[in-house]
Amino acid sequence: MDPKPSSTPSRQALGAGNPSAIIANGYIYVYYVDWNTSYPDAIYVARAPVSSDGAPGSWEKYYNGSFSQPGLGGLSTAVQGRPTENDIFSGAPAVSYNTYLQKYLMVFDSAVGWHYATSADLVNWTLDNQIFTFPYNLTTLTTGDTWYDYPTLISPEQNDDRTTSCAGFMYHTRGVWNTTPQTMYRFTATFP
Repeated sequence: MDPKPSSTPSRQALGAGNPSAIIANGYIYVYYVDWNTSYPDAIYVARAPVSSDGAPGSWEKYYNGSFSQPGLGGLSTAVQGRPTENDIFSGAPAVSYNTYLQKYLMVFDSAVGWHYATSADLVNWTLDNQIFTFPYNLTTLTTGDTWYDYPTLISPEQNDDRTTSCAGFMYHTRGVWNTTPQTMYRFTATFP
């Protein structure tokens, strides 16, 4: 174990961020933003066998069509990029299996709003739609602007938080940029 640093490390040293985990097909899949890139603008995935209990050394990153790179230090290929050419990032993914769509569902942030994508195999994602448009663009956010983050769909009638249906609640945070901390909110959501 390394001792806690005496100062806050730069983003270059943070590694994986904004994780979302789901268990499927005998694996734990973790979706994350890679803070080790020059600019974290996409969502990546790594997986480990459930039997490994997620122990270090058991993880493999998705790279060029297969889970072939080590979780520690390996290369990775994004599974969800920027929603549009003009958007600057995708981040804060929340992944669930949606019983209504009969597919996996990912809701995530961008600079201009929340989007969702679907997948049959947890690797190949189809960008479907924008759910919510922010009243700002993250690139122009200034002190005093209300901002939103961390969208997570939860369907209360399901047995766990990683299974959703056609209706539920979209939990999220809201705060005032550089003024107040984020607070959790929710609103009723329906898919598709």
